Amino acid sequence: MSPNSADPAPPDLTSASAPVDPHRERTLFIVWVLVIASVLIGNWLVRDLEKRLGIDLIGGFTGQAILWSLLLYGVLRLFGLRRRGIAALTAAIAFAGIVLTQSIVVRLGMHEVDQARANIVPIVDALNRGETPTEAQVKAAHTGALEPVMLVRVQLRQQLNAVMARHRLSNVELSLATMLLPENLATADRRATARTRIAGAAQSRETLEREINLILGRADLQLEGIVVSTSRRYGLTTAMMRDITDPVRHGVAAYVATEQAQHAEVLALLKFLDDNAARFRLGKPPDRRLEFFNEALLSTFDAHAARLNMLARQAGAAAQGQP
Repeated sequence: MSPNSADPAPPDLTSASAPVDPHRERTLFIVWVLVIASVLIGNWLVRDLEKRLGIDLIGGFTGQAILWSLLLYGVLRLFGLRRRGIAALTAAIAFAGIVLTQSIVVRLGMHEVDQARANIVPIVDALNRGETPTEAQVKAAHTGALEPVMLVRVQLRQQLNAVMARHRLSNVELSLATMLLPENLATADRRATARTRIAGAAQSRETLEREINLILGRADLQLEGIVVSTSRRYGLTTAMMRDITDPVRHGVAAYVATEQAQHAEVLALLKFLDDNAARFRLGKPPDRRLEFFNEALLSTFDAHAARLNMLARQAGAAAQGQP
């Protein structure tokens, strides 16, 4: 080789560039379209339920889809499906399928929830009117997953009606209609009998409260179990179940307090009559009224009667606590 000859220049590697694979770009475009479109469509399908429940459903669906699609992608790559983006496209299709399937299932579930809520309206309205629907009526209403709640409410109403009926039957002699009969107020013996019966009424009230508290305790346990076992899309909470039983508790407490006030007022009336036994008499048939010898006594008697009537109305209102 002559000293003047020059070595050939090395190739300029820095100026070389890898050829662009149009198929790879197309594959990536399709993958991103599938991913973004499925998330947007899924979000549109479930956004109403997300607002209702206050949770991010689409985020959960997306997280699951990412996990399963990446796992599928890895398996496909492991088996050699690398060419022409088969693994990526298959994983993207799986991602979209998971997101959309779960969103559609939830959307259909929302329709089921709305239908169940619409179907319980006649039953709730009947309960609010003081009626007692039958269990057969509840089952025929097709209330879906809300049926156990409605059955508990109907059973609770039936049990409370039975307890209140027993209480009233055992205290029939203590009803205002009986105690305020003129012939029961006119003589000292009958007034003494009324006092004895009122003294024994405290035990009856304790029995009433104990039985109702047991019934409500069982209902609370049943309703809490229903909350746990029912799909979250129905939006049932323990607080909502308490809204069923707490008004009954308050109503019973008010009823007992009003009954005590009634009996206290009757005792005050009996004392008034004892103190003025020589100043009134029982009228002759057919109009057997208490006849007072002066207007002041009559006004006092009327005031006692007015307070008793007011307490009777309060007792009636308290007894209307609806389960």
